Amino acid sequence: MTQPSPPNSDPRRSFSFSGLTVIVGLVLVIIAATALAVATYLALGPMSFRRQAITRAIEEDAQASRSANAAAADSASAGAAEATSPASPTPPETAANESEARPRETNDERPAGKPPAAEPSAERQADPASSSLTELTPIEVVGTGIHAGEWRGAVTCGARSFRQAIALRPAEDEGVVQIGFSLQARFARLRGVAATIGPPAGASAGASQHHPQVVFRIYGDGNLLWESDRLVGPGQCQEFQCDVGGVDVLTLNAESESPASLSNFAWGEPLLTPVHTEKKTPPQ
Repeated sequence: MTQPSPPNSDPRRSFSFSGLTVIVGLVLVIIAATALAVATYLALGPMSFRRQAITRAIEEDAQASRSANAAAADSASAGAAEATSPASPTPPETAANESEARPRETNDERPAGKPPAAEPSAERQADPASSSLTELTPIEVVGTGIHAGEWRGAVTCGARSFRQAIALRPAEDEGVVQIGFSLQARFARLRGVAATIGPPAGASAGASQHHPQVVFRIYGDGNLLWESDRLVGPGQCQEFQCDVGGVDVLTLNAESESPASLSNFAWGEPLLTPVHTEKKTPPQ
């Protein structure tokens, strides 16, 4: 019995077929990569161009805005320069007429907190080197309530009038009022008049409990420098003089023994003598 012969196989043909398969695969991979690159460019290219166009438009708008702002600033500077340029000189006759037509400043038109100018008192004229305590700004005002800002002014106490005075009116339910000043050891002496404001009370004006009653005190750095008698009735006065050399803080104190509605106290013409004036010796 004859057996069938095995199929004839050529090794060279098999190797050629495998090489062709690899080459075809590489070509297909290259074609696929190229197609992917083209597709990516077509998809992203227009978007990139669009973003560049948008960015360019934004930059152009910003540049235009900066140019407009610069032009507006130059225009404003030119207008200010024209407004501040010196005007033509005013003829003397016109200036004189304008000066006469301009209303003079009154005490009501003065800035808030600025006391009206007062003529020097007789005591001030007798001692030109002295200065009034009313010219200083207080560092504290205690016990006056809503009247805290009304401490400076001219007052009448009995038969005496004071152009410069420190007036203290106690608030309701306040028995003591005081005001403090910083002297910084610049003065040697203080003098003036402690008084109750108002005309003197007549003999038939009523019992003493219906009159203002007060004791005045002066403190230097917390130490008692002077104390008045007990003054009863409006228009009562007592002069004071005390040494304030080396004092940093001066305190004027008034202790009331009467209702607030009857209490109205003042320190009239409080004058301070500077240290250098006090140390001067008269010529031989």
